[in-house]
Amino acid sequence: MFKLFFKICFLLLITAGSAHAAGLTLEDSFLIGHKVTPTTETPKAGVGTVGNYALGWGLTDNVFIATSPWIWVSYNTANLHLKWAKDVSEHSRFGVFASYFESYNSEPFLTAVNGSSWNDGPGGNGPGGGSPPGGGPGGGGGGGGGSGSTTYAALSRYQWQSASMHFLYSYAFNSDDKIYFNLHYGYFWNDEFPYSIRMDPGTDTIREQIDFTTLTSVRLGASDFHWLFEFGGLGLNYWQPYMQLGSSLAYKSNSWLVQLGASYTIQFSEINKRASWTPGRYDSRLHYSSTEGRYYYYRYLQTALHPEVQLQYFF
Repeated sequence: MFKLFFKICFLLLITAGSAHAAGLTLEDSFLIGHKVTPTTETPKAGVGTVGNYALGWGLTDNVFIATSPWIWVSYNTANLHLKWAKDVSEHSRFGVFASYFESYNSEPFLTAVNGSSWNDGPGGNGPGGGSPPGGGPGGGGGGGGGSGSTTYAALSRYQWQSASMHFLYSYAFNSDDKIYFNLHYGYFWNDEFPYSIRMDPGTDTIREQIDFTTLTSVRLGASDFHWLFEFGGLGLNYWQPYMQLGSSLAYKSNSWLVQLGASYTIQFSEINKRASWTPGRYDSRLHYSSTEGRYYYYRYLQTALHPEVQLQYFF
């Protein structure tokens, strides 16, 4: 349903903005950045963009409001973003980027493993007990009897609520090459199954996430291509902070931004262990869902591979 909605929005905006887009210059389109590290760029007042990554509008030359179709569709999560940025010198720019996320679920987000369930009451398979049927996460065979709520181990839909703030600073080495600095603070009211940028904090009691990352943009000669390199740390307040490493190639014209690349997140303590680089690895702790009154496994990612893919039209 949402995919169809955004396709319709895309076609309507393309049609409505085609005449205006013909008058755009190269300065009207802009690099958005990576998933973890946004840029300080904003469109001019009245310039909009639509695509897989962002659906937004320049309210003024310094204020940009947007939502992300990618987050709506991939994470069943409503989201709203507001960026303010302003030049502070001939070569530097400062910005603040605020975001709000809240998942929408009409169905339970926990599903039983292989259609089965087990007890997690005292002496059963809850904390301090045994393991799921078949010796699932947590090792050994099933625990002793005991009554309690049914335990599930598979997460079928995202379940989270968060607000975040990015403090951004950029420095232009020249008219084509820049470096962006990103200090991010996020707070999670609910992270029972969060999006993949919320990595495993080591304990369920940590509600905040603090990141510091950089993104370097280099124009390739006199072409319309830019190479972006990302590096930094995620979860600097976690028990084990994570390294963020990414790269992408972006083509930017008057009306289009096409970007292809990827980024990878892994604990700093594991970067020298080849086996630890397997993407999509979840924690194996037993968690409790206050939303559904169930215990479950697989809450947080411990490694993540993210595509940095953007197809944006400016009008």
